[in-house]
Amino acid sequence: MKIQAKIVEIRDETPSVKTFRVTWDGVESLEFKAGQFFILSIPGFTNEAGIKVRRPFSIASSPLDKGYVEFTITAKRPEGLSSRTHQLKVGDT
Repeated sequence: MKIQAKIVEIRDETPSVKTFRVTWDGVESLEFKAGQFFILSIPGFTNEAGIKVRRPFSIASSPLDKGYVEFTITAKRPEGLSSRTHQLKVGDT
């Protein structure tokens, strides 16, 4: 299943760690277990070969929280997806 989520909140945890709260139509009915993950990508973000970059990120929010999902992401390599997420803003998809 492909979901296009919208960032509704970003919290700076440390200089290299941010938590992103996202939502989408139907998120209220999402059921998951602690430890599950999503494969995330950013529209238009590709590697040097032009291939869409996708990477698994663990869900940081509780399965009891409804109406949103959170991901806590550490920026690592300057050219990587995790660093690119740190350039996103509230309202981005």
